[in-house]
Amino acid sequence: GAPPGGLPDRERIETALVRAGALSRAGRLDDEAALYASAKALVSRSGDERGMARLLAAEALGLADRRDFAASIARLEEALSILGGDSVERARISIDLAATLHHAGRPERTVPLLRAAAALAAEAGREDLARIARGNLVEACIGREEWAPASAGVENLLRSARAAGDPLWTLVALH
Repeated sequence: GAPPGGLPDRERIETALVRAGALSRAGRLDDEAALYASAKALVSRSGDERGMARLLAAEALGLADRRDFAASIARLEEALSILGGDSVERARISIDLAATLHHAGRPERTVPLLRAAAALAAEAGREDLARIARGNLVEACIGREEWAPASAGVENLLRSARAAGDPLWTLVALH
C-alpha cells in the first residue's frame, strides 16, 4: 500500500533500487547499505517476496562488484529461497548466482544453475533470458573442457538466434 501522501510500496522499491545503484557507483557504500536496510524493512512489512528478492539480488551484485563474493552468494541464495514460483526472477537470479560462484572460484554449481535458469526462462516465454543462460552455459562448459556440451550449446544458440532473426546473438553464437 501507499502511505498517506507517499508512493506505493512497489514504486518505493523501484526508487530504492535506482538510488542504491547510484550510491554504489558514487562509492557511497555506507549510504547504499543503509538504503538497502530500510528498503528491505519496508518490503518485509509488506510481505512482497518478489520485491525482497529483487532488493537482495541487486545488493548481491553490488557486493560482487566489490569482490565480497561470500556476502553476495548469501544474498542471492536468500533471494532464491524466498522467491515463490516467479520463473523469470528465479531464472535471472540463478544466472547471477552462477556467475558469482564462477568469479568466486566455486564453479561446481554453475552448470546446473544455468541449465535450470535456461529452462525456467524458456518455460516463461523469455527467450532473451534463456539465451543469456545458454550463452553462459557454453562458457562454463568450455571452461570445464566439456567440448560436446559446449558444441551442442553453440548450435542451440545459433538456431535460436537465427529463428529470432537476432544478428547480435547470431554473432555471439559464431564466436
